[in-house]
Amino acid sequence: MAMTIEEMRQRKWILDLKGKAFITYKGLVMLADEQGWSGTKTELVFADREANRFEFKATVTGEAGTYEGHGDADPSNVGRMIIPHMLRMAETRAIARALRQYTRCELTAAEEMGGNDEPQGGRRQQRAAAKAPAQGESPKDIADARRALNTILEDYKVPAGKFDQWLRSKNRPTTDKQTAEGLRQMAHWLNTKGDVAIDVVMGRLPK
Repeated sequence: MAMTIEEMRQRKWILDLKGKAFITYKGLVMLADEQGWSGTKTELVFADREANRFEFKATVTGEAGTYEGHGDADPSNVGRMIIPHMLRMAETRAIARALRQYTRCELTAAEEMGGNDEPQGGRRQQRAAAKAPAQGESPKDIADARRALNTILEDYKVPAGKFDQWLRSKNRPTTDKQTAEGLRQMAHWLNTKGDVAIDVVMGRLPK
């Protein structure tokens, strides 16, 4: 990313939230334009209209190559004003993530923020859920959920055992003691918060 944060801040492409800088969607678009961005394709890959949850895949192309990003939105990770526009927010987040890859922008997009900054339900509920009987869950459900979580961690290059180490430091059940629902909630948190969540796990942000 050739342009500095201060230069982007002067162009009003930066928002400062919770002591950290985030790039706006407009900023990503302008930055990509300067780097030869030529097109975007989006695909709806998951839709649960009853739960009001959507996930998109975005592909951006240009002089820098072709890059992909995924974005999801549901009532747990957006503000109340965005709930009627869930479909568009999911698509916007997907495009933002693809544009961040394309521009090699290390800042998280402001549009990726929303809801709580930790797994849905908070620490106390997470611990209780892990200890509670998992009615209707089979070993395959748990294995599938753990595999999905591990895939996300691998995508973000989180070292093996680092996530469990972080869970232990927060007095939370490790992944081998989680129910399938608990594993899915953690995967959802990582997917929703992206680099912000990874920074927390890796100790780059206080939590």
